[in-house]
This record gives sequence, C-alpha cells and structure tokens, in this order.
Amino acid sequence: FNNEENCIPFGFNQTLVGSETLQFVFIEFLDCDAPENVYNNRCDKQSNVKPNKSFGPKFAKCVDGFAEVFVYVQDNRIYDSMTDTTPIPDSCNPGANNFGKCKWKFKIPCDCSLRVRE
Repeated sequence: FNNEENCIPFGFNQTLVGSETLQFVFIEFLDCDAPENVYNNRCDKQSNVKPNKSFGPKFAKCVDGFAEVFVYVQDNRIYDSMTDTTPIPDSCNPGANNFGKCKWKFKIPCDCSLRVRE
C-alpha cells in the first residue's frame, strides 16, 4: 500500500469459472503511472485466461478515498439472458464479436489500516 502516491496495489485471480478458460478478461482502473491530476483509465486485456491465472500487482489511483476497479469478461458461454447490457469501454479494445459479457465493479478503500494479530 502506497498512500503517499495515493495509489493502492491490487491483483486479479481467475476463479470465476472453475475449470474453464475464459476467452477475454479486461481489467479497467485509473492508472497510477499517469501524471498528477490526470485521470487516465487503463484497461488491460487478456485472452484465453486459464483457471487460477493471476495478474498483478497493478496500481490503481485513489479518488476520494477509494480506488475503483472494473472487471469485464467476454465469453461465448455467457448467454444473452446473463449478459450485462453495459458495454465494455472502447479503451479496452473489446473487438467486434457476439460474445456474451459480464461486468463487476470493485470499490477498494484506500485509507484502510492493516492490523496484524499477534
């Protein structure tokens, strides 16, 4: 945790689908490597994401005490009835396909103090 730079580390582990490989995973967040006072969305695209595949650490910028991370999944096994209607941002370069999609939003508190039990 790096509060001085107003950034917080996070990671992603593909446990969404037990033994299946996901076709596409997109992770979108405000990039800590952007210049100060510049809110630059970064979107990392991964394809053929196997179970338990981990990505990170990544560093998200905190705004008003929180870092927001969005995870999008595109896969042909996601049926229309399950599909989230929110489009995957163009910055993620989702491509033109007819795969179903889902979206998750994570709001990570940046001022959380870590306590270790003794």
